[in-house]
Amino acid sequence: TGNFRQDEDVLDTWFSSWLWPFSVFGWPEKSDDLNFYYPSKTLVTGNEIIFFWVARMIMSGMEVMDNIPFDTVYIHGTVRDDQGRKMSKSLGNSIDPLDIIEKYSSDALRFSLMMITATGQDVYINDEKFEIGRNFGTKIWNAARFMEMHSEEFDVKDLAFDVAKLTPDDQHLLAKLNEAIASTNDNLQRYRFNDATMALYDFFWHSYCDWYLEYAKPVLFKGTPEEKKHTLQVMHFTFSTALRLLHPFMPFQTEELWHGMGYNDDAESIMVAPWPEKPVAEGIDSAIVKYVDGKHDLIRVGRILRAEYNLNNKQTATFCVRAANQEVAAQIEEDKVSIMAALKAEQIHVDVDYVPEGAMPSGISSLGAIYMSIEGLVDVDAEIEKLTKELSEVNGFLTGVTKKLENPNFVDKAPKDVVDVQRKRKEELIEKSEKLQKMIETLQG
Repeated sequence: TGNFRQDEDVLDTWFSSWLWPFSVFGWPEKSDDLNFYYPSKTLVTGNEIIFFWVARMIMSGMEVMDNIPFDTVYIHGTVRDDQGRKMSKSLGNSIDPLDIIEKYSSDALRFSLMMITATGQDVYINDEKFEIGRNFGTKIWNAARFMEMHSEEFDVKDLAFDVAKLTPDDQHLLAKLNEAIASTNDNLQRYRFNDATMALYDFFWHSYCDWYLEYAKPVLFKGTPEEKKHTLQVMHFTFSTALRLLHPFMPFQTEELWHGMGYNDDAESIMVAPWPEKPVAEGIDSAIVKYVDGKHDLIRVGRILRAEYNLNNKQTATFCVRAANQEVAAQIEEDKVSIMAALKAEQIHVDVDYVPEGAMPSGISSLGAIYMSIEGLVDVDAEIEKLTKELSEVNGFLTGVTKKLENPNFVDKAPKDVVDVQRKRKEELIEKSEKLQKMIETLQG
């Protein structure tokens, strides 16, 4: 009996895990680390071990330390393949993060996963899903290069723009930045990481790149030195602020741009730069912001008209706007230069009582109806002939799909997803047929 020795490690793996929040800091001995790190704040975990580990860590903490080990538990979903199967070596459907990093970058991996993962839900992924983060990073990088190209003589330390000189588009951008700040902070506090990434994606891609950079191009290429300086102040101020919001999600690219753009004078690293918490500018008129939203809608409709009649980028067109009221008409008149640049318009006429003469395709926006003159741009007879032929083909396809869906043998016996595809196809064909008919009627006057 004298040859027996009790093993010092008498706890199984799960029981050892219960003690993890405090045992790793020297417990049962007292230490500065234990005082500092216990209790902690948040535990991130999957739902399959809530009882086996999380609940028991709380019970052991209450028993041994007289306090809970953490006050918040964030339960994330499971990463699955695009068929919904849990990733495993035996199935051979696992994705190696290192391969994704090599192909798309680590920031693309992080951002894509957070953007496509709803809170607490499983996420279905394949390699292509990571293109979201890669393309987003490329968009931001290209925006930075564009700014840098126009900032050779601009001091990035001088970002204190004059509020009195803010244009409607300046105010709209800053208002959208304030919305992004509020949304990001709110969603981070609520652990809704996908909503935070969506807010930043929408701001960078649409508000900043799609709209403001396009608005800024005529100013930077043709404006006065004072106008260029003011616009660059707004651009760099907004970009540097938004980069800080994006840093937790894309840490490497934001750090690189922080230094590359010269923003590191006051904060050597973006990690220690002040976090945006409050609105960044005063004097923003909500009515003007609403007008710019309407202007974007007007431009969107005008661009659809150009696309429908296949106008290339070098072709200018004359547009007429029947404004919703006199106030809107005055705003459009004052802002006509930027609208013409966005629409590649030769001229824009604004009149609250405008009535079109002859064939003029049109669309409705929140600021009023917009008409595009096709005189000299489109061969009306040839266009009618082309559209009529296309309408005939579409109606032929529509007849075939309708017959298939009216056949009980197909609807009852075909797989549901196959039937759904045909129903969606029918809706698309009806929409296209109606659109073509309207275009033909417009050209016929």
